[in-house]
Amino acid sequence: MSEAEDRAVVVAIAMQWEGTPYVHQGRIKGQCADCTFFAKVFEEANLIPPVTIPFYGAQAYINRQASIYLQLVERHAQREVTADTCQPGDIVMFNIARSFSHGAIVIDPGWPSILHADMAARHVIRGNGEEGVLRGRERRFFSFW
Repeated sequence: MSEAEDRAVVVAIAMQWEGTPYVHQGRIKGQCADCTFFAKVFEEANLIPPVTIPFYGAQAYINRQASIYLQLVERHAQREVTADTCQPGDIVMFNIARSFSHGAIVIDPGWPSILHADMAARHVIRGNGEEGVLRGRERRFFSFW
């Protein structure tokens, strides 16, 4: 498949997760998800092998334990991109508290449109990466292409 086709597949699979209830460490489409669900999206799109995400506490974002999550993204992504160059299907990681510990998938039409597991909303939702609790957060963008 072409990059454009791969990106479309990633966004289509991601959108199937919309409305999935937020559950810490959940990664079962339609049943439970936290912000690590996008690993399953990329696995289902056959872009990465199955990823084992080590145990992390519900408040990992306030300590250095959450940096493990960023390391997994860096290991599998092909390159880091910018907000200006990211495209649908890319990943954005947000710095929450002390580390880059919250991830989202950029969806159509592109940044700042995202799909992420929102703890406050208690579901996987479409959102704006520049609004609400994510507003003003330091962020990094990653592409698998």
